[in-house]
Amino acid sequence: MSNWIHSTLEQICVPDKGAIISGPFGSNISSKFFVSQGVPVIRGNNLTLGKEKFIDNGFAYITPEKAEELNCYALKNDLVFTAAGTLGQVGVLTGDLRYEKYVISNKQLRACIDSSKVDLLYAYYWYSSPWMQQYFITNNKGSTVPLVTLSELKSAPITYPESIEEQRKIASIFDDITTKIDLNAQLCAELEAMAKTLYDYWFVQFDFPDENGKPYRTSGGAMEWCQELGREVPKGWKAKRVSELTKVITGKEDANFSTADGEYKFFTCGQETLCCDTPAFTGKAVLIAGNGDFNVKHYTGSFNAYQRTYVLIPNEDKYYTAMFIAAKDTIQSFRQGSNGSIVKFITKGDVENITLLSPTNDDLLQRLNGIIEQIELFEKENDELIKLRDWLLPMLMNGQAFIH
Repeated sequence: MSNWIHSTLEQICVPDKGAIISGPFGSNISSKFFVSQGVPVIRGNNLTLGKEKFIDNGFAYITPEKAEELNCYALKNDLVFTAAGTLGQVGVLTGDLRYEKYVISNKQLRACIDSSKVDLLYAYYWYSSPWMQQYFITNNKGSTVPLVTLSELKSAPITYPESIEEQRKIASIFDDITTKIDLNAQLCAELEAMAKTLYDYWFVQFDFPDENGKPYRTSGGAMEWCQELGREVPKGWKAKRVSELTKVITGKEDANFSTADGEYKFFTCGQETLCCDTPAFTGKAVLIAGNGDFNVKHYTGSFNAYQRTYVLIPNEDKYYTAMFIAAKDTIQSFRQGSNGSIVKFITKGDVENITLLSPTNDDLLQRLNGIIEQIELFEKENDELIKLRDWLLPMLMNGQAFIH
């Protein structure tokens, strides 16, 4: 077991005056300098609050000549911090990067770690930890926009074992957990895409497998006119409005209802799902954000919801996935009104009128449910992995637990 060292970011960077730098003045890197291709500019969308090491896409670009003029590069094995805006965002340029060098924006800071003192990934996991996120927020120097100064970043603390090998072992544990979380998230995205593809084949094109395993409509399956949808559907299929399948209700809580370590999910109109201490709903639920980006989520279990979030728990579980996909498809048309004006919110009537088809064969619905159930198993596993990571992180990085 090695000794533990208490230091600062400046002390673990390479011994160079330019080891920690701030981005250029905003007027020197504004949108008027952006070009279609060139040197990528790292911005806030490329960093996260401890969820991904670095999002290596979605860049703006400047010319190589402009990049040389600014001389605010971030290279492989550098750490990049958000200086203004969402404090606590950290990225590390590691692995297979798309570009040889990047330029940081006017709202960022860059640090070059001395690998002879501290392992790069150890430093990343330390500075992206919840307590360091809170440190940056607490030391905010901005009056209107949250701000971390260059001086504040240089003095940001870090504690680490003297042994580089021990640092690597600690970082490796979190890297393995993070890799598994990322893999599960990728599988969830692929499974949802699969469910959507099957839904389109079966419930839009009507080429579900017939009794002979052949595509129904293409093979001449019987069709009939559906007045509600204004199109032909397979014989015997019925159009169902959401109001016929469930009671549409909204959450009752405001945004302050969330708690950091709550046992239950708390759904708001934002993309991120929060936590809370007290549930109000239980079941297989489709959740629709009534304003914002109108995102649609699904969840099975006990949970609570924000005031402007619509909660749909189907009376029959078989409609769960079909309702989720139909809601996602329909919500796309709500994003912009027929007269071209931007829609600010979705009404209860809009949600109640979402329509989906009820097939004569419930097996089609249940097979879709099986995919969503698998997604939710991966999501539950990720919840447990995140709890494990957040429990281990302070213990290992403060010397309260040891690796043998």
